[in-house]
Amino acid sequence: MNLKMNPLRIFFILGIILPAFTTFFILSTSCSYNPEDYIKKGLTKLNHHDYEGAIDSYSKAIEIDTNLTDAYTKRGIAKYNLKDYMEAIEDFTRAIEIDPASSEALNHRGLAKHSIQQYYEAISDFNKALLIDSTDASFFYNRGLSKHSLNDIKGAITDFTRAIDHDQKYSLAYFFRGIDNIESGNIGEGCSDLKMAESLGLEMARGLREIYCK
Repeated sequence: MNLKMNPLRIFFILGIILPAFTTFFILSTSCSYNPEDYIKKGLTKLNHHDYEGAIDSYSKAIEIDTNLTDAYTKRGIAKYNLKDYMEAIEDFTRAIEIDPASSEALNHRGLAKHSIQQYYEAISDFNKALLIDSTDASFFYNRGLSKHSLNDIKGAITDFTRAIDHDQKYSLAYFFRGIDNIESGNIGEGCSDLKMAESLGLEMARGLREIYCK
């Protein structure tokens, strides 16, 4: 039997097999890089306060898929914790562009804007977050802080109260409502709030109680 093969036939066969093999190799390699794996790694690093490591993991996820709301949001949170507020705002804004109903991204963009003293813009973001989810105590609390910074004491007290309505163990909401009540002349209510904040483990409330609640 003649086992020799015509060179043209060999070339033809290789012309079919090699591109197919190359395509399979590329697909197999790309499939090994799952953005969800990077997102999980990023969350672990974020929870362990390794913010730069978290940014790296989320950036790798975004390189694979540029439409990941969670990756942009969490990367923004990591940047926020590093006090890189402007870049954090960019990430939160990108997350909101992808998913306008992301109350988490809106809330954190509000926090970042509050941190650079853009209080009205921060309140606007908290308002939008609350339109999506009106049950999150932290959204009311954060909006209350921005109103407090604008000296809208009445509005701040209302928001801190609503935060407490949703979470009766919200020590910081009691604390700041106590401060605003005292500033408004409601010493009794303010002292009661500070006492509650202290009972919930907020030690800094004790110092104010010793000054105002003798």
